[in-house]
Amino acid sequence: MAEEVGFDKIRRKQAQLAELKNVFLDGARVAYASPPSGSQGAEQSISQTCPKVVELDISRNLFDQFSTVVDICSELKALQVLRVKYALCTRPDSGFHRANAVFCSGGTVS
Repeated sequence: MAEEVGFDKIRRKQAQLAELKNVFLDGARVAYASPPSGSQGAEQSISQTCPKVVELDISRNLFDQFSTVVDICSELKALQVLRVKYALCTRPDSGFHRANAVFCSGGTVS
């Protein structure tokens, strides 16, 4: 018989999305900046859910437009580092004036 010790505390900490600073969604199959209106979670924006994010890795996801990445980043006022590797999307036009570092590699940009 095995007993979990301390996992309740870990689960409580992980449930505090407002405190997240480093977010790694590499390969998480993210396609949109926000869910369609009327769906679960549509009532809260990214900036309301995770206002303290300073580092974001959204590599290997399902974005078809780089504007989606810009939309996500525009809501993260504390964002300093963005990683977008192996992305298939259209060429970025603007939107990274606040970032200290943006890492893009290995993708196909048209």
